[in-house]
Amino acid sequence: MAGLKWIPIDVIQFVLRNRMINEFKVYLLLNVITDGYAVNNSCLINHLSRRLNWTTKTVSKHINKLIERGWLGASEDVIYIRSLWLINGNYLTTNHDRMVEFNCDWFDCWKGYLLGAFLGHLVNVQQLKSIAETINHSGHEKGCSYQRVTVSASFPLSHKSIEKILGVTTTTAHEWKKKALTDGFVVIKHKYKVLSVKVEDYPFFKSIQKENNGILIMNGKVIKRLPDHVTPLLKYRSGKKKKYNRRGYKGKVKNH
Repeated sequence: MAGLKWIPIDVIQFVLRNRMINEFKVYLLLNVITDGYAVNNSCLINHLSRRLNWTTKTVSKHINKLIERGWLGASEDVIYIRSLWLINGNYLTTNHDRMVEFNCDWFDCWKGYLLGAFLGHLVNVQQLKSIAETINHSGHEKGCSYQRVTVSASFPLSHKSIEKILGVTTTTAHEWKKKALTDGFVVIKHKYKVLSVKVEDYPFFKSIQKENNGILIMNGKVIKRLPDHVTPLLKYRSGKKKKYNRRGYKGKVKNH
């Protein structure tokens, strides 16, 4: 697994929705530093502790959670790391095969990477839907492919779509978008629309609108905040699932 270069988007969505960010970091690091097996002893725990800059207690806690979830297997003093593809195909019961690039250097900005990867995926999906609708309305056959989406495509992405899919609040959605931006995995441009409302009428106008309507005063004008335009900076592709044995691992035991 040391050559792992692509991660299924559905796994990332599951991790974010279920608040498994740190657990997944341990799981993926185990994928990178082993061939699928590792002797579960103090040497392994200490090695992970040094790599992650966590306490050994924290590392052990996340390993135990991964075993409980079935992402890691355990037999006597050996743990085996189930494949990402087995988890994506069997544990998450999904047929999607969309993937995002992965680089070990991104362990240092792990949360930002996961958020940027997922936000970029949402942008690509929204863009594909828009293209498909345009093609359909023009009377031509639909033929859009996820693999055809360009890395630099920019598209509106509202907080509501993030809230709905990941089950987070508006505040969290805003913070997560900001984290993906500051860590350099997306580009975000704020969009506004100037309204034909006088500043003195703003309090009344805002009072008759729905809550969280994004209406505010900026530079002496009443404006409405529109969905941010998000540009993904990661590469995405479609791919076939790999086949593994029933236990989802292969390789030799490594003693760390």
